[in-house]
Amino acid sequence: MNRRALLQSALVLGIGLRQDDPASVRPKEGDVLVKADDASKTPLSPGDIPLGAKHTLAWAMDPADKTVRSGSRLNQLLLVRLAPETLSPETAPRAAGGVVAYTAICTHNGCDIDDWLATVATGRRVGVTPQATATQYRRNGITYRPLHDAVPIPTPATHAAVALLTDPYCEEA
Repeated sequence: MNRRALLQSALVLGIGLRQDDPASVRPKEGDVLVKADDASKTPLSPGDIPLGAKHTLAWAMDPADKTVRSGSRLNQLLLVRLAPETLSPETAPRAAGGVVAYTAICTHNGCDIDDWLATVATGRRVGVTPQATATQYRRNGITYRPLHDAVPIPTPATHAAVALLTDPYCEEA
């Protein structure tokens, strides 16, 4: 067996094993949200997210077997509560009592947003980010300046995941 065949076999085996891990499975309909650092796995409700406070990191959890879907960093969500009257017409239907959810991973490079912002705050990077980042990631050392006439970048996969996870909470709000 040559090196390429060995690497391909290892990759296929690794992907196959990863998909069997319930914690690595993408969030599913019926999952609830729990705080990322909550060992008690208490499901969140919109009232648990303070208005105008720093973001809350969360994971989806299967309520039946209490499996927290934290096996893939791509499953991590960022929750923030905003005044409902400040939400755009596109965002308001996806919010539960003013709580909106976004992926915690940058959708174009796959990097952790906190890590990226830390490099910006130290002056090692500059960058362009969605307008919502200024609200969700307030941070000393970073000045957000709006770009006028910038073309919006849609993130349909994010909207689908957020809808899946926020729909059960919209009835409570």
